[in-house]
Amino acid sequence: MTTTKRFFSIYILLSLAGLAAFLYMLQQGSQLFPNESFSLPASAAAHSLLPRLLIALAIIMLVTKTAGYLIQLIKQPPVIGEVLGGIVLGPTVFGKFLPELQATVFPKILNPSIDALAQIGIILFMFVIGIEFDTRKLKNKVGSSLVISHASIFVPLFMGVLMSFYIYPIFAPASVPFPLFALFMGVSISVTAFPVLARIIKDLDIQNSPLAVITMGCAALDDVAAWCLLALITCVAGKDLSLAWQMLGLSLAFAACMLIFVRPLLAKIAAHIEDKGFKIESFTAIIFMLLLAALATEAIGIHALFGAFFLGVLIPTDSTLAQKLHLRLETLTTTLFLPLFFVYSGLKTDLSLLMEGSALTLTVLVTTVAILGKVGASGLSAYFTGIQARDSLALGILMNTRGLVELVVLNLGLELGLLSPLLFSVFVVMTLITTLMTTPLFLFVTRQKPWLESKKQAGEGSIA
Repeated sequence: MTTTKRFFSIYILLSLAGLAAFLYMLQQGSQLFPNESFSLPASAAAHSLLPRLLIALAIIMLVTKTAGYLIQLIKQPPVIGEVLGGIVLGPTVFGKFLPELQATVFPKILNPSIDALAQIGIILFMFVIGIEFDTRKLKNKVGSSLVISHASIFVPLFMGVLMSFYIYPIFAPASVPFPLFALFMGVSISVTAFPVLARIIKDLDIQNSPLAVITMGCAALDDVAAWCLLALITCVAGKDLSLAWQMLGLSLAFAACMLIFVRPLLAKIAAHIEDKGFKIESFTAIIFMLLLAALATEAIGIHALFGAFFLGVLIPTDSTLAQKLHLRLETLTTTLFLPLFFVYSGLKTDLSLLMEGSALTLTVLVTTVAILGKVGASGLSAYFTGIQARDSLALGILMNTRGLVELVVLNLGLELGLLSPLLFSVFVVMTLITTLMTTPLFLFVTRQKPWLESKKQAGEGSIA
């Protein structure tokens, strides 16, 4: 035996002997001085959840990203696969066939942690989308965006309220008053999922098209209106309508502050980076501003994601600052954080509730009203503003996209008691159908990547 091997053999024997002696002393001490009244503090118990949370996150990433990759094989955006992956991990599939394992992997005690991480993901994702949103392309198109946006929010809102006369007496929770329920139905029907639409447009590689920019502007205005209406619903539910006016005033004050003070500051930071290079201090400052902007809109009542989006929009799109922020945030956000929200919603979705005939009829009704209201209102209003017929229909199809924001709305309705588990599942199915149909219908209507503005297209007015 060589000297090295002999050394390691002696070292291992001495280590094992020392460990055995250490454990023996602890055992003897516990017998001499017994104390069974001690228990771990809450902080230590919470720390013990970390391994379970890490396991859950790993499973979420594996399932959602695999589903996202598979859905791309049939020409669907990966976000659809991630939504479906979230539902698979919920009671519909995982909970139905392996309920004990599902309860072990996703215990209810993990829900607050998953929800908090999911909300952070939404905030970061919307900030990245804001960075990519070039407001210069909206010049000379503000009028069209306003008309289309208002039509695409209020027509479906009206149709949703009308639909409530059938749904309310049969499916509404017993304690919810009709005006509150009807208003929530209208908002749920009229939402366009701006983050999902942005991702679909990016996957289609049409983000630089002027018509795509108009669509994005309409969707952003839609979602702002939807959040204002949701804030109104919350105020009505709390029977304090004065809060609605307060929210409106605070929103205007926030926007003014961002434009007057924050935008010049961001321009100075971007100019400094162009001269001196991107440093960690600049990144820290931007993230700090992001947290404050998100906190401000959350405090106002229009959700933290809009503060993040607004801040992103104010960053010069072509600057080195925008490029560096995008590079550092997008991959981590879409890979880890964002799928958590889909799973958090999937854990509340039970599609087995829809197997009854009345539930299926309700699903068909809700989905039909959602499609007709959104596509019809958006497409017709776009056509009347001078956009050619084919592009108007394509715009309406894109505006029919639902997903992330719709799921946020539905989760809020469930928390407020405005939706039953059955209605929640029905609207989740509507969300999936309207989002799944977006890409194939858009490609069918436009045949090939069309939305490149030219003089020839500007002169055409009929579907070719």
